Amino acid sequence: MSRIVFLVFSLVVLLFGCNGIPSDNNTNHKHGVSKFKVTGFNQDSMQVYLQDPLVLPVYKQIVLNTYSFSEDGLDKPEFFALIDSVQHARPSYRKFYLSVLTKVMDKADGAFSEALSVFAKDYIEQHSIDFFTLFANNNTVSEKDLQRWSDFVMMELTLDDVTNIQKKIADYEKRIVHNCQGSNSEVIDKCDEFCNYMEGYIP
Repeated sequence: MSRIVFLVFSLVVLLFGCNGIPSDNNTNHKHGVSKFKVTGFNQDSMQVYLQDPLVLPVYKQIVLNTYSFSEDGLDKPEFFALIDSVQHARPSYRKFYLSVLTKVMDKADGAFSEALSVFAKDYIEQHSIDFFTLFANNNTVSEKDLQRWSDFVMMELTLDDVTNIQKKIADYEKRIVHNCQGSNSEVIDKCDEFCNYMEGYIP
């Protein structure tokens, strides 16, 4: 099944995914991250993205809560392409695409849900600061959304083997905490919260 999902996702990326992607030593916290100021993350207004003609209308509608979800679910090219947009957009646009993706997570099922769990695990590990900055500086997402992301990461961590789950969580936490070294206190707080959500899965 995972191979089928990967093939479908790859095909969607080739046919559809390129559309709508603009180019372009203080106190330690619980999980051992030192706090320093983070720089370079784009804090532009959401209007920048809503007015960009390269951003697909469906993504703008989702952010504005005007999109009508069908009973067919999210196994559609535009939603698989959304995952690709987050991965390949320039850093200043990741916040927007992550916000859109966060808004549709509760409706994810089937092949899209499987693709999303793979993406969640890899993206948060590879772009930890960008991800937690979204939750530190964006009022369009909530603590419930952060916990939902942890659900998808855990879905992937436990997909093939539920044994040694404590070690899997500890290893994953170690990597994302390391990635957040050099960030600010707000980002570190969100990383801590995320780790706490994951630890809640340990029996």
